[in-house]
Amino acid sequence: MGLVAVGILLGWQFGQSNIALILCGLVLSYLGLKEFAVFSDKNLTWQVAHAGISILLPLNMLIFTFLEERGLFSSWGLLRLALVFGQAGGLYWITLYGGESVHVAIIDALHSRLLPADLDAWTRLPQPSLIFYFVGVLALILTLILSRSSIAGATLGALIASAIALHFAQNIIAVDLFMTAAILILTSMILQSAYSMAFVDELTEIPGRRALSMDMKKLRSPYVIAMADIDHFKKFNDTYGHDTGDQVLRMVAAHLAKIGGGGKAYRYGGEEFTILLPRANNKTAKKHLEEIRKRVEQAAFHIRGKERPKKKPKSKSSKLKGKTVKVTVSIGSAQSKGGKQKPDTILKAADKALYRAKKAGRNQVSR
Repeated sequence: MGLVAVGILLGWQFGQSNIALILCGLVLSYLGLKEFAVFSDKNLTWQVAHAGISILLPLNMLIFTFLEERGLFSSWGLLRLALVFGQAGGLYWITLYGGESVHVAIIDALHSRLLPADLDAWTRLPQPSLIFYFVGVLALILTLILSRSSIAGATLGALIASAIALHFAQNIIAVDLFMTAAILILTSMILQSAYSMAFVDELTEIPGRRALSMDMKKLRSPYVIAMADIDHFKKFNDTYGHDTGDQVLRMVAAHLAKIGGGGKAYRYGGEEFTILLPRANNKTAKKHLEEIRKRVEQAAFHIRGKERPKKKPKSKSSKLKGKTVKVTVSIGSAQSKGGKQKPDTILKAADKALYRAKKAGRNQVSR
């Protein structure tokens, strides 16, 4: 439960309020199944609780996955929170105090047969629940294919795990196992998302300055630190616009991320990048840095013309108006000279080497 609380708090803090609401629904469903597990599956109380949870849980998971984020403690967020707890409270009250006639009417309604009877003969889940689960799985798989969304992937796993738990609802071990799995899948996704927001640069999708600071503390001599800067980036930005400038940053970052020799690239800020090369010296580092400099220089960057469509046309004969420009980077590197020097000192030395590379004509590696 402690991990769930952490997941909900992180979901609220990092703008994943809908996932936090799904977690609330899973926890409430899990507690409900445990609460009424003492009844047999032929008992009306159990049937109402199970059918209600089986329908409300996948429906809410599906809705909250695709609803726009509005924050957990905004007016819309509080309304959604009230909806989750209101549904749970209403179902709990009806299950305990509804009376036999009410229970029978609800069971008949929740077990409505919308499809042939043999489709649900193999499971305790009512047909509306099966439909919601099927639609949810299909929608999430499609979303995952189209957008590779981590939220869709995690929700898909949680949805399947919860369906298995509800199928084996009279088996306490199975309920514990699969509901816990569903909760852990979503909590892990929120933790991963929180990590990415804290340590990964959103624009370039490579590690950012905070990750660089942490990794620099782990460095042990010998190592090389390099600073890379996109040549004439301000002029490029002023000429072609910030959107095109962002595309250049992403392109350069993608190439720098492929640095060899066990190196790792980070966005330092603006058009500057830092590369850490552990267990390297100036000679080995120069080879890998030259390779990456040449790779950026040889990569053709196409300026999208105003009439160029956003999507690549199917016909190869289509003539697209645009301009191809060359993007280059200047790189400065510095090697550690012993255990007494701090990585910050080597970083400053690499920055000075970068200045020398720019002063010497740019598009080169200096040390």
